[in-house]
Amino acid sequence: MPSKIETMFSSGKRALKKPLLLGLCSVLPMLTTACATPPNTSSKEPVPEINQQTLKLQEQSYLKGLQYLNGTEGMPRDESQAFKLFSQAAHQGHIESQGMLGTMYSAGKGVKKDLQQAYNWYRKASEQGDTRSQYMLGLMYASGKGVQQDSQQAIHWLEKSAESGNPNIQTMLGSILLSIKKDKQAIVWLQKAADQGNAAGQHMLSIALGGGDGVLRSNPESIKWMKKSAEQNYEPAQTMLGMAIANGIKVTDDPQQTILWLQIAAQKGIVSAQKKLNQMTK
Repeated sequence: MPSKIETMFSSGKRALKKPLLLGLCSVLPMLTTACATPPNTSSKEPVPEINQQTLKLQEQSYLKGLQYLNGTEGMPRDESQAFKLFSQAAHQGHIESQGMLGTMYSAGKGVKKDLQQAYNWYRKASEQGDTRSQYMLGLMYASGKGVQQDSQQAIHWLEKSAESGNPNIQTMLGSILLSIKKDKQAIVWLQKAADQGNAAGQHMLSIALGGGDGVLRSNPESIKWMKKSAEQNYEPAQTMLGMAIANGIKVTDDPQQTILWLQIAAQKGIVSAQKKLNQMTK
């Protein structure tokens, strides 16, 4: 995924440097996991009374589909049956089911993999306010899978999704904005994630405040956020601090933390950290 994002934005724009790419790479698995279970995040209009029974039946199909998909509530795990139930509700206009159809077509679960169909269903749900589908649609535009790559569309849908307040999505959006040199916009979203205690968001905010090129400098605010991230045992931030210490930047008065962060950077193959560590432990 990181290499695809880098390729997406490389033409006529700043290429991602290795440390920044490392940071962005570290964000992606967490975000995929965070969005694996579909939250009930659709912005729905009030449903007229006449449609309440229909809505109830759609919700029942959706919930039963989740049970078959995950093998819960005494149901056997059956992806084909889950797909059938989601499809039934989705074609009747049920938003979350439309998003789940997108996921199943995208992953080839219960149905043959079809990225064009995944795009179509994510789009339907996104236009009705489903946050998770907006996120997935944004990633499709970012990667160019199932639809032509389009950075503006990727940002558009990720922004809509990030407005839900999910710090993982805010971090992804901020990271992509940073990679295409929209630093001010990136900082806004990364700050939102960092303020919620999101370690990846704090890490990427530090990078953005430090100039956006993945190099930690003697910037007090940048160092502050990198330390907050590292103190949550977020390894990319710990590695960055180790690299900074090896380059002569003071980030802490605690000798034990200094050694720890140097060790982590050294284990990642950072030669300068290995040399500095040898000097300090002789």
